[in-house]
Amino acid sequence: MGLPVRRFVCASNSNDVLTDFIHTGVYDRRRNFYTTISPSMDILISSNLERMLYYLCGEDAAEVRRCMDALRTDGVYEISDGAKQALSGLFAGGFCDDAKTKSAILREFERSGYVCDPHTAVAVQVYGDYAAKGTDDVPALIASTASPYKFAASVLSALSETGRRTSFCSWTGLRRSPVCPARRSCATFSQNRSAFPTPVPRTACCSPCMRFCIYELTVQNRVQAHSMLCACGSEVFMTAV
Repeated sequence: MGLPVRRFVCASNSNDVLTDFIHTGVYDRRRNFYTTISPSMDILISSNLERMLYYLCGEDAAEVRRCMDALRTDGVYEISDGAKQALSGLFAGGFCDDAKTKSAILREFERSGYVCDPHTAVAVQVYGDYAAKGTDDVPALIASTASPYKFAASVLSALSETGRRTSFCSWTGLRRSPVCPARRSCATFSQNRSAFPTPVPRTACCSPCMRFCIYELTVQNRVQAHSMLCACGSEVFMTAV
């Protein structure tokens, strides 16, 4: 697109498969999987990485197919020396755990007054580690893509608020905090009618409920958001705000 970007910094949480890949050229999914407070980064197989590999490998589709087949059958593949050189020239990589993610949320708030969601906080922490090495002296852009309200319990915990039992309570606590005002649609979230007034059997929990909830939001579009407490005790949110 013509944007003069010197280097992309790939930030990961404790699931650091991409960090290792950038550093070594070896993609190895045969490792522990961690559930973190930045769940969209909880991966062992990166979506669409093969698209980047296609260009790193000189638009060699057969080489990309070899890598993807090896990942599927063996759980690991290694790119060529030429592709490794191209990869290291375009990308730097780093990772951080949940403790450092929460520290980044608090530190950024104290520095600038901005409240990060956990995924943005991972980027803030990893870029800080990268910048501390003095590798680049150019301005950096961190694109935040999520609201802290989507991860209210984790954000409140990072800001040293008292822990809360349910997501609704966490939303309320964050909304009342002067540091992070809510959007109008979010502020009335808990007042919306329940999409599931009767309990759902444990065996039917999740897939039928989620299909109905998605239908409510995307097809009928009658309400802005739903919350559902399944019979198994897990609270499920589907939002369209």
